[in-house]
Amino acid sequence: MKTKHLGLVFFFLALTTCLTAQTETAAEDKTHGYFSMSFLKGQKGGIFSGGSFEDIGAGILFSGHFTPQLQFRLEVRSRSEARFGLEEALLGLDLSKSANIQVGMYLVPFGRYNRQNRPQENMLVRIPLVVEAAYPLSWRDIGLLVTGQTSFLNYAAALGNGLGEGPNQEPAQQFSDNNASKGLAGRLGILWGKDVETAFSYASQIFSSQSDRRVELWAADASWITENYRLSGEFIRTTYDPAGGGAGLRTEGWHVQLAFDYKTLWPIVSYQTVKTAPTASEVPARKNRWALGVSWILQPGILFKVEYDWNREPGHEVKDDLLSVQAAISF
Repeated sequence: MKTKHLGLVFFFLALTTCLTAQTETAAEDKTHGYFSMSFLKGQKGGIFSGGSFEDIGAGILFSGHFTPQLQFRLEVRSRSEARFGLEEALLGLDLSKSANIQVGMYLVPFGRYNRQNRPQENMLVRIPLVVEAAYPLSWRDIGLLVTGQTSFLNYAAALGNGLGEGPNQEPAQQFSDNNASKGLAGRLGILWGKDVETAFSYASQIFSSQSDRRVELWAADASWITENYRLSGEFIRTTYDPAGGGAGLRTEGWHVQLAFDYKTLWPIVSYQTVKTAPTASEVPARKNRWALGVSWILQPGILFKVEYDWNREPGHEVKDDLLSVQAAISF
């Protein structure tokens, strides 16, 4: 992180500490931290064939209130083994349960996975294939975020800078606007009792510096979560305009996961598939994955995961099966 960015973080922390100490809502303020590390072992002749410790991750989250209506949220998270950056930095006006207006940096409200992508929030180790292909990992933006909930609906809508243009002229993460157009994103969830939710998401982003190329994303997700089992799935489709014009390029796929409680263990099975068309003239490439694993909750806040992935690409012989072991701690 650059020095000036680090200085802003410390200034924000000092400000929140001073102000929250003077409010009656200080008891509601929270500080959370998390840490994770993985070990990966691949097939002979493939990636990680010798085994490797990877994915060191850590973060800290501060949230609370300056006043009963004015709230804040600040999260700093490691982006690699040697760099930290902002995950979220938000000031919010809590008007009611059905309307919360926030400004700053936020995780884009699209799909199920993006806003719950931290290691302690997931039973599996690896990122779903379609999520990797559809949008930047931990997709964030700077702008306006509005959220709310009623008796059977929850929603989130965002207006921000939008995605930018990557080195290969693809949609990519950015934090300053490269054109005059703003990015839109939103998710609408329907609650069917206390255990079942279905949701739909949409995002539209003009990402080229000339404002002549757009990416559109659609998603539908569903979950059925109880104390004894968790069933969830998500479908994502992404279409964007290629450089030089022509037909739109598409990525689409889905993932589904079932986990059930066996004492302190959660056995898990997952199937994932994604189809991508790198250029308009190429035959779409497909990847499939079966994943089996188990998550062991040693005690609240300590999660130990083991996962084995069978990765396949129809029409190609790949040596990409992978064993992943991860420890995830939150406090």
